Amino acid sequence: MDYAEMSEWDTFMEKVESVKNKLNPLPSMVVSIIYNARRSGYDGFTSYEDWPELSACESDGYIKWETGWEPFMNILAFPRQTTS
Repeated sequence: MDYAEMSEWDTFMEKVESVKNKLNPLPSMVVSIIYNARRSGYDGFTSYEDWPELSACESDGYIKWETGWEPFMNILAFPRQTTS
């Protein structure tokens, strides 16, 4: 077995860096919504204190309200990944 040809870890780390570079410029509230929207049972509700920031993110086109706060994938810098 040629371990030099096994580049899965390097490929994984390249993807991690790519996602990190795309998430860094986004507001932290948007990153939180992207993360939480993928969890089962997420209802999209937040505390009342978060509404001004959520409204600003919605106005900027990062998120939208459907059945809860969801990332607006057409505006974000990257599509939802379905493969690893």
